[in-house]
Amino acid sequence: MEKEVRLKILLKAEHLFDFLLYNVYHGFFGIVSMVIILFSVILLITGIREEGTIQKILLVAIILVFVAGVPWMLRLQAAKQLKLSPINGKSLIYEISSDGIQIKQGRNTLTNEWNEVRKVVETRKSIIVYSQRAGAFILPKHEIAEDYEALKSLLRSNTELKKCRLKNSR
Repeated sequence: MEKEVRLKILLKAEHLFDFLLYNVYHGFFGIVSMVIILFSVILLITGIREEGTIQKILLVAIILVFVAGVPWMLRLQAAKQLKLSPINGKSLIYEISSDGIQIKQGRNTLTNEWNEVRKVVETRKSIIVYSQRAGAFILPKHEIAEDYEALKSLLRSNTELKKCRLKNSR
């Protein structure tokens, strides 16, 4: 039997930003953004010797909006969303075992069984567990610390392979 992993997580705006960034750029919007950026860069490069300063400025502006503007807006949204959240400034206790994932905050407890997990992904900064009941649990890697490998092992062994997108090494 695998050991239980108990994590105390204080969600910060940077963690929520990482989650929002992943969701935005790994969906339809991400594909459309990449096409627009690529198309704009190609137009800018192929038309570099031609007159048309306004067109070049517009193309650079389009590129900047998708490369810097969208992430900046997501950063602002993460800070605002966390500020309005009832968990702002309060730690959540995650108890992850072969029975499921239990989240506690004060007197409140939420239990998710493994069959309720829709997907598990790993970003550069977090492990995100998507749940049918609670949306997603954001587990920042720097707060997981020494339980990182045990957590990954529990997640891999209790979720279907196609749902679990964890990297092989840290």
